Amino acid sequence: MISEIEPVEGNWYTLLERNIDFTVVAVDEEEGVVQIQYVDGDLDEVDLDEWAELDLEVSEAPDDWRKPIDGDLDDMGYVDR
Repeated sequence: MISEIEPVEGNWYTLLERNIDFTVVAVDEEEGVVQIQYVDGDLDEVDLDEWAELDLEVSEAPDDWRKPIDGDLDDMGYVDR
């Protein structure tokens, strides 16, 4: 399925095929990548072409969400909203 959902920093999404929640940490248009962080704190990077192919749903931050604990939040592009 082709996603029409745009990646927005700070927004939460659910990857429907795996029922996994994640937040967008940063979108780098020049590099063509979206940096994401899963509920468990793991970080990942998805290229924009791959993002467009994901079966996503916009969601709310989970109740058990904890902010990243490794590294400098500013370096990761994390925005507390």
